[in-house]
Amino acid sequence: APQDKEKLCDKCIDEAIAKIKNTSILENGRMKYMIVRLRRLLKRSIWVIENQIDSTGMIPEMFELKFTSEDNIESTKIDVPRHGKVQLLGKIDRIDLSLDEQNVWVQVVDYKTGNTQFDLKQLYYGLQLQLAVYMKAAVELQQKKHPNKKVSAKGAYYYHVDDPVVDSPEELAEYDRDRI
Repeated sequence: APQDKEKLCDKCIDEAIAKIKNTSILENGRMKYMIVRLRRLLKRSIWVIENQIDSTGMIPEMFELKFTSEDNIESTKIDVPRHGKVQLLGKIDRIDLSLDEQNVWVQVVDYKTGNTQFDLKQLYYGLQLQLAVYMKAAVELQQKKHPNKKVSAKGAYYYHVDDPVVDSPEELAEYDRDRI
């Protein structure tokens, strides 16, 4: 039930706050506002993620998956002329899967708190490779895990974690236009 989720969110935040050693900073008005904002952001994010999962049919399977040179992922090795291979390292925030008897579909989600937006031109020129590298690594890892199935990329997404505050309908329209 929605109210149970809200109570669980509040409980998690309360537990995190209880671990703060210097409780005097919690008396600060700005900090009190930040805690209210954090509660709102957590509840909104859970609602959005639930709706995304429901609409895609993909099931979140892995979170904060680190890949290193020890994982021997070929797609994260880049051949640098005259210098050998460079091994890319990373941490995929979330990998979602959908499976049937013959197929595995993979999507990756990278959570962002800044203003990062996907730009196809930057990808083309090799300036924004993170999502592409994450997807190739996730597909390769799933192929190793499911050698008898066809593994395909379904999507790679940024999830922009934000708590926008708008003062007017014009600002709201501008915010929505920037998100499309």
